[in-house]
Amino acid sequence: MAGILNIIRSDRAYIGNASESLLGKLEAYTSAEASSVTLNRVIDWLESGMVAKDRLCNVYYSDFIVDAVAVVRQIYDYFAIDASEESYRAMVDYLTADRIASSKRAKHEYPRGTESQIARERQIYKRYRQYFNVRSEP
Repeated sequence: MAGILNIIRSDRAYIGNASESLLGKLEAYTSAEASSVTLNRVIDWLESGMVAKDRLCNVYYSDFIVDAVAVVRQIYDYFAIDASEESYRAMVDYLTADRIASSKRAKHEYPRGTESQIARERQIYKRYRQYFNVRSEP
């Protein structure tokens, strides 16, 4: 049976984030109203039984950033996927090389909305935030 990996980001990843791309504003992704429908759909699937709750593995993106290999182990354990210690060592080697390379790039900062926009959007995402215990960032 297939499983679903739900990567939970802090609300800063989507609240008050008025990102624009080379193609212009991507309303389906930057609109709180539109994206909350997508996020809430997972809850609807779980609550209706369309997706068995034990088939959804929730991980926090912030935990992945701190220790990616530990989170991968968590995911593999959750779905009973076997992996050798050699594969985990290869992940560590890759991540070490990537961190060295990425340390030479400028850090990306997301633009933030106003305090009133952030408060409004936290209300729009309230169901998802509560259901998955989404961490808030200032």
